[in-house]
Amino acid sequence: MAMATSKLFASILQMFGGAYKSEAKKLAPGVKFINHNTKAGFPPNTFLVINTHLDKYTGMLQHTGGHTGRANTTITKILLAYLGEDFVKMMKRSSNAARSNRTVKKTFNGSTPYHYFNTVKGLVQNDIVDFILAFNTGIFRHTNIWSSLCEMMASSNNFLDYTTVVVIYASTVDNQCIIECHQIGRDIPGTCAFGYKFKSCPTPGYCPAPADMTNENNKHFKQLKKLAVPQLFWHHFPPSTDLQNYFMELTKAEKLNLDHLSRARERRGRRAKAEQKSILTSSPI
Repeated sequence: MAMATSKLFASILQMFGGAYKSEAKKLAPGVKFINHNTKAGFPPNTFLVINTHLDKYTGMLQHTGGHTGRANTTITKILLAYLGEDFVKMMKRSSNAARSNRTVKKTFNGSTPYHYFNTVKGLVQNDIVDFILAFNTGIFRHTNIWSSLCEMMASSNNFLDYTTVVVIYASTVDNQCIIECHQIGRDIPGTCAFGYKFKSCPTPGYCPAPADMTNENNKHFKQLKKLAVPQLFWHHFPPSTDLQNYFMELTKAEKLNLDHLSRARERRGRRAKAEQKSILTSSPI
């Protein structure tokens, strides 16, 4: 007998002092929802929206208090506290089930999807109609998370006028899980360079203004979709030291100092490898 599946579960949790245990109990039906649908062969997607303040110095999120007595902590601790261990486990189980699913879906009579598309295509091939315009109602047309996000950003990105977005996702390459971290920003000539807003020094040869930066691909910033949204760029996050130095011209002394530090690190690395090799060579079998 086929199991009946529910299509949607939604819950709103409030963050305030000492409330995480009582708020986490609200997700008990959600644990059953994920477990039931996963067993039925339909592992659900889970979307989390967190609305709170950010501590600009630490990057941690505020989870209690208002103007006084507020407390900040990491996103990991907040999620584990408010979602609860059972719900987090179910989210992971659902994700693993979806990633490992290799089922080929069939239509009711056993045909593969798009089996009848050739008959639609034939209407144009046989000169019955001149063209056919069809609309896809799906949002996620890609199995790849990054490709899906790029599609969404191409169609809706007004919020990037005011902020940047950081995306952390997992992808599978050669049966290995790879964690990717990308930051996306909008290049606004004269205001923001690749999403970065900063003040410049008027003295020639010092920090350039955003208007001086060219909005083209470079070794750090890559266009999200060159034809659709050429003003959107992404880079690996957190930004490397080399990326941060991209926004300024280093003096000759600073370059020499960086080269000196780089060579020193290389020497320490070679010594460590030599010492390790020496230890392995002299160790008794």
